[in-house]
Amino acid sequence: MIKTEFNWKYDKPFLFQVLVSKDEIDSYGHVNNAVYVKWLDDCARAHSFESGIDLDNVQSIGMGMAVRESRIVYHAAAYLDDEVTIGEWVTFNDNKLRATREFQVVRQSDQTLLIAAEIDYICINLVSGRASRMPKEFIEAYAPSIGG
Repeated sequence: MIKTEFNWKYDKPFLFQVLVSKDEIDSYGHVNNAVYVKWLDDCARAHSFESGIDLDNVQSIGMGMAVRESRIVYHAAAYLDDEVTIGEWVTFNDNKLRATREFQVVRQSDQTLLIAAEIDYICINLVSGRASRMPKEFIEAYAPSIGG
């Protein structure tokens, strides 16, 4: 069950749940930093799917969103069997090429902020790999979820 006591940065986050598994633990005994990046990607994909953009849509359109830049601030560590919630928002879309998502990753047991992240995406043509104008489906699906 998702606890909602955490003071999210923005209202109405898309929520994604993770249970830390043994294979995500590194030699320091906590979740490896690369695992957080995978969780953010999994969360973004789940949010896209919920917004109507799935693998079939992407392939038929011939367009996708690729990571351009990631910024992650690590605040605390997650450990084996921790229940983690990721809150995510689309915070920017220029309706041309670029969109931004922000994330907060929180441990459920004590509502501790583990990481805060911001990822910039760029729309690409899946055949050429080059930046390409967003189709209307992406403009609608990736509309900012914050503010008025």
